[in-house]
Amino acid sequence: MKNSESVSCVRENFAEKLKSWLWISLCIGLALTGCDLFNPQEVRVTGVDYEVTHDMLAGAKFTSRTGRDRRYDDLQWVFQDKTFLITAGQNGLPPVLAGRLLPEGLEAPEISGKWTVDKDKITFTEIKADGELADQPPRTLRTMFTGVLRIEAGPQYKFTRGSPK
Repeated sequence: MKNSESVSCVRENFAEKLKSWLWISLCIGLALTGCDLFNPQEVRVTGVDYEVTHDMLAGAKFTSRTGRDRRYDDLQWVFQDKTFLITAGQNGLPPVLAGRLLPEGLEAPEISGKWTVDKDKITFTEIKADGELADQPPRTLRTMFTGVLRIEAGPQYKFTRGSPK
C-alpha cells in the first residue's frame, strides 16, 4: 500500500505543479499579447471610417492601393470639383477597378466622368472609356476616411487630399 500511496502522492503533486505552470504560462501569454485580465480597460474601436465629403475628394489624387500587388500603383486617378479621370499606368488598369466602372468586356486605358459622394458611397455617372460614353447605369463604390481617403474597388485605393482646379 505504501507504494500506491507514494505513486498517488507523486501524481497529485505533478498535477498541482502542472496547473501552476499552465496558469503562469497563460498569464505570460496574455501579458505578451497585450491582454490585461486584472485591469480591464474600455474597449476601443480602431479603423472606424468617417463620412467622406465632397470637399475631401475634390482635388484628391491617388497614392497607392492596399495589398501586396504593386503592378498598378503607377496609375493616375484624380478628382476635380465634379469630374474624375483615371489614366492607366504601364500595366494598364487593374481589372477589378475597370470591371467596377465599365461595362463587362470593355477595356480602356482612360476612364473619366462625373462623380458625387454621399456618406460612404461615391457614385460615378456619365462614365467615358477613352472619351466614348459607356452605355450603362451609374456605378457606386464604397468610400471611407480612416485618416486616409479610401475608395474600395477590390483593394482599397488611397488618396491624398488636395485642392480642386
